[in-house]
Amino acid sequence: MIDIKTGGSAPTGINSRDDLIYKPNQKEDFSISRSKVENFIKCSRCFYLNLVRGLMEPDCPKMTLNTLTDTLLKKEFDSCRKKNTSHRILKKYKLNHIVPYKNDNFAKDEYGKVVKKYKGKKNEQSVKLLDAWRDFRYGVRRRFKNTNIILYGAVDDIWFNSKNNELIVADYKSTQKEESIKQETYFDDQYKKGYKFQLDFYAYLLKGQKEINGIDNDISNDAYFLVVNARGLEKSFDGKMIFEEKLIHHTIDDSYLEDTIENMIVTINSTKIPPSERMCKNCAYARQRSKTDKIG
Repeated sequence: MIDIKTGGSAPTGINSRDDLIYKPNQKEDFSISRSKVENFIKCSRCFYLNLVRGLMEPDCPKMTLNTLTDTLLKKEFDSCRKKNTSHRILKKYKLNHIVPYKNDNFAKDEYGKVVKKYKGKKNEQSVKLLDAWRDFRYGVRRRFKNTNIILYGAVDDIWFNSKNNELIVADYKSTQKEESIKQETYFDDQYKKGYKFQLDFYAYLLKGQKEINGIDNDISNDAYFLVVNARGLEKSFDGKMIFEEKLIHHTIDDSYLEDTIENMIVTINSTKIPPSERMCKNCAYARQRSKTDKIG
């Protein structure tokens, strides 16, 4: 019999890092990522149990192919960034006036300090603005109003509109569908509403960068997903995959975000666990598991 059980010490199901657990009404600053805010929107109970009570979220398998396409697309756009030229995809959509955003300044955090890589070590080095914004360890950061909550998220890319000097949020997506990707139907899937939130949230963070990093550019209401789709229509593999490349437009709407975040802050400063969300699969599983455990 093959043993496929996970090795090492038995998991406790509780986060062992105190800095990742929020204490209701704490005074110290606390960072909350874009994905955590999205979790709050999906299910405030699961969000609360994770962030305040320290319950670990179930692991998801790493999407290595998605990570690879993301890396390769960044290399392409970085090459155009160095030359200050538009990318071939943008040219295909007659958006030649849009180029990858270039800024060689060092990034500053919410305290006005230069972001450091390998902080406190001999090889410590300052981090360039876009490098910090695209790194999940730093990301675009913004304090929410006069609270102790620091919001952050790592962007895939920022583009620059040379006609009006606006910055454009861009995100890379990988998928596999036999049918061609279309603007009219791309957001029909329920989970893709989270994609829209992603760009809305990044745009909101960028609007706070004037005070932090001296960014005077307005943030465009036009945002884009660069979607690469392996349709699988070829007769054979032959050591390569062919991707369809489509640019999907999204109009930024961050008008709902501040109310959402204020509700989130009220939730984490309470000692009361929120009720389950009717459509939450994790909550449904927990209820059924609890019933089964009692029977068994």
